[in-house]
Amino acid sequence: MITKYIIIERNHSVIVFEKSLLHSEVAKPFGTIKSAGFCNVSIKNNTLEIKCFGASSTLKIDSNPTVDEALIRDFLFIKAPKEVLITI
Repeated sequence: MITKYIIIERNHSVIVFEKSLLHSEVAKPFGTIKSAGFCNVSIKNNTLEIKCFGASSTLKIDSNPTVDEALIRDFLFIKAPKEVLITI
């Protein structure tokens, strides 16, 4: 699933949100934004894949894929390993 995200500069907090919202609308109350873009989170072969890409046209800020992917992984899974066991 592709979503949007912002990384807040002051504490590196992550906000992941629906892609129909504007980055600038979501970022407004948070002050300086360090990076922003799009994020695809999926699980393939029991492996968590997080891919950040693009930029925010409304904030005029690029994504920083390597750093942002690590921050989002920590945010979503609290330092979970890349490999995830899925049981149904």
